[in-house]
Amino acid sequence: MGNIRAVHDYLVTLLEGITITEPVATSINRAYKYSPASNRGITDLPCALLGFQLEEVDFQPGLLTKHWAIGIQVLVGRADADLDMKADIASEFLEKIIQALSDHLKLGGTVKAVQEFRGASPATVTLLEFAGVGYVGLDLSLKFTISEAKEHAA
Repeated sequence: MGNIRAVHDYLVTLLEGITITEPVATSINRAYKYSPASNRGITDLPCALLGFQLEEVDFQPGLLTKHWAIGIQVLVGRADADLDMKADIASEFLEKIIQALSDHLKLGGTVKAVQEFRGASPATVTLLEFAGVGYVGLDLSLKFTISEAKEHAA
């Protein structure tokens, strides 16, 4: 199994390979492994912002299990005009991301399997904000565990 950095790297590569052809032909131009500085704008749209959270660690005899969540925000375009079109683009990206995860459930061998993938509540396709600028995009969460054999000291 991998570690959180390996999972993060794999997701960046996976997301940067996602392309849609409808309603317009476009790709995720960049997946930021860590969010860019909030004092600069984002110009490489559509893009994805990733961030991870350690949710829990289980210490069991001979085993160490880390429960992780990675937040993924896909920013499609500025929330200024053509909101419906941008929401349609975000929806198509969502379908492609689901398909990519389904095809790569072990995330390149970095995890045993993706346990949960969900959209934010109340809306997955939503208005997001970064650096004071509004965007149309996706708000997603991916959960998984990484386990390793571990002898704990007494």
